[in-house]
Amino acid sequence: DPTQEPTVDQCPGCTLHGQDCYNLVTDKVYGCRGTFSGGIASAEPLCAIGYEICPSASRAGALGLTASICGSFTMNEWEFFATLQSSEGSAMCSSTGTNDLWGCAWDNASNSQINTLVDGSEYGCDNVLVGFLSQEGSSPAGWSFTSGTDELNTAALSTSIDGGVLCCLEATDDPTSDPTRDPTTEPTTVPTSDPTIDPTQDPTVEPTANPTSDPTRDPTIDPTQDPTSQPTTSAPTTAEPSTDPTQEPTTDPTQEPTVDQCPGCTLHGQDCYNLVTDKVYGCRGTFSGGIASAEPLCAIGYEICPSASRAGALGLTASICGSFTMNEWEFFATLQSSEGSAMCSSTGTNDLWGCAWDNASNSQINTLVDGSEYGCDNVLVGFLSQEGSSPAGWSFTSGTDELNTAALSTSIDGGVLCCLEATDDPTSDPTRDPTTEPTTVPTSDPTIDPTQDPTVE
Repeated sequence: DPTQEPTVDQCPGCTLHGQDCYNLVTDKVYGCRGTFSGGIASAEPLCAIGYEICPSASRAGALGLTASICGSFTMNEWEFFATLQSSEGSAMCSSTGTNDLWGCAWDNASNSQINTLVDGSEYGCDNVLVGFLSQEGSSPAGWSFTSGTDELNTAALSTSIDGGVLCCLEATDDPTSDPTRDPTTEPTTVPTSDPTIDPTQDPTVEPTANPTSDPTRDPTIDPTQDPTSQPTTSAPTTAEPSTDPTQEPTTDPTQEPTVDQCPGCTLHGQDCYNLVTDKVYGCRGTFSGGIASAEPLCAIGYEICPSASRAGALGLTASICGSFTMNEWEFFATLQSSEGSAMCSSTGTNDLWGCAWDNASNSQINTLVDGSEYGCDNVLVGFLSQEGSSPAGWSFTSGTDELNTAALSTSIDGGVLCCLEATDDPTSDPTRDPTTEPTTVPTSDPTIDPTQDPTVE
């Protein structure tokens, strides 16, 4: 009983599909909210796979974005969505330089937080981007810069309510060499749902006036030249054949399918570690505004591990947490914290707990295995605090609230642990005795409703 009104993905160009986003040009340009630090390029995880931070005003314009859309779509007047377009300064949009940021903002004269200039005046950017930010000018509260001449590479956004980045559909590396020159002016209103790959070169001149209502779905490619003169009239059939057969099974399946190294991370197969297959992953990335703000680093269906007990229930152990192959300066945080004194507990926001290389020669991260005076459920072996030593990319603005004030400016120094989300509706009848010898070649597309009365012979 499928739904008659499927859920519409409002913003397929954003990592957080349908949340905190704006549709500027359908399927091509989206405004994606989120936090980041270390320059605009560090916000790339906010864009979904197949999309990228808009590299320039000309690229966004080629996808259909205009100054009118860029300055008037429904958003809050304090929001700004940046691109990689910058300039040499003086609010003059150009193809070189890293001075000032250009993007989209509400082109409203009463808004004093963001500079907005439409092309055609003395300033502007290709009649596409209408807003710009600089350290010297006014900016929304969440935006900050450490340089007044290099805003592109030093920008940080601590609150997603103040905007994010524009994500553009990536340009194909292999465009067709033979585009349609004269597309039809009157396309059919009922297109063929599954057109043939190899249409006949000799179509029927006068098709039958009364075609069959039940055509063969997969006719033979090489029919016999000598058909049976008297076909059978009562061939045996399956009592209850499947109502959902495989429509077009592959004739040459791959022997080595592509393996997704880290399905729990937004950046699949890049900058990640597989700790417990399909359940717990170490996902690299940058963020600011506390550990919770790093949620976009986890893929859909995963979340930042909420506690040591949850990670342990999924199979993570202190041995895995302290010895998987990573750099000795990396730390992967969870939402597990404490009341301080490096004592893991279920309350408090003092100190961070996570995974790190349990190596005595490593002076950048504190590592303590459970069974000593300290530890965390014999699962998490590393912790960070403002008072202790930390890898170069980690920073805190409070020594008693590291959980909510942590920031990571370089992904080489770690990220977060992403755990498989707990289901809200677990099965009431789990398999009690699963097979001990599963098939090595499972059916790639099994029937949804198999027959209850299979053919005996």
